[in-house]
Amino acid sequence: PPDAMNMSLGFSLAAQGSQFLQIFWQLQRILDTQPECPRHVTDIALLVDGSGSIAPVDFGKMKAFLAEIMKRFRSTDTQFVLMQYSNKFQLHFDFMEYRRSHDPDHLVWRIEQLHGTTYTATAIRKVVWELFTSGRGTRDEATKVLIVITDGNKYGDPLSYSDTIPEAERAGIIRYAIGVGEAFSSDTTQQELQEIASEPTNEHVFRVDNFDTLQSIQSQLQEKIFTCKEEKSEGGFDSGLQLPEADSKEDGARLFS
Repeated sequence: PPDAMNMSLGFSLAAQGSQFLQIFWQLQRILDTQPECPRHVTDIALLVDGSGSIAPVDFGKMKAFLAEIMKRFRSTDTQFVLMQYSNKFQLHFDFMEYRRSHDPDHLVWRIEQLHGTTYTATAIRKVVWELFTSGRGTRDEATKVLIVITDGNKYGDPLSYSDTIPEAERAGIIRYAIGVGEAFSSDTTQQELQEIASEPTNEHVFRVDNFDTLQSIQSQLQEKIFTCKEEKSEGGFDSGLQLPEADSKEDGARLFS
């Protein structure tokens, strides 16, 4: 049964799973350090690798993890945008679409894997230039966060990180890099994660051995709900979050050229 499987996964949490929880604690600190924590505004971009090296079953585990992240911010004034990349780029929902739906399962489970190679640097540029914009629903006063999840080094990308990371830095975007799998077991490959991440990199780089680790932390996360120390909510979105008027833009995935 699914419940038994989830319990088994929880009890078998590996050491790297505990280490992986640090990313949630770091994100919580962003909210906790604000004087009016429940009212603080945070915009988070999820940038996920959909290249062909990721097995379909593992891509499903990644989607479950993405939905879990969004659920943990329900009681805060946080909104999300999600882009998948390979050598192609697909925007699955922007900040405005997230505010209209804010149902993580509905938003995530419809996503299909792109396949292809790995243009991580170009994808970061697209996030900075095209997603953290008022047209996509980002808020000027928001703390801006980018979470990159990838299973390997960039490949075939015409851009380098030296082209795109300074742009993210100038935009004030806090960057987390999550490397999944054996591709990041060496010092050389871990250097790529450090290039992506904000300083200090030891607080912004995370490596897990496999996609099962993403699944196994879900039961632990039930005890790590992302609400502020000063005030907690039973659920739902913070009342300070203003919902936009419906517009005529078509819902669903949008392909970037």
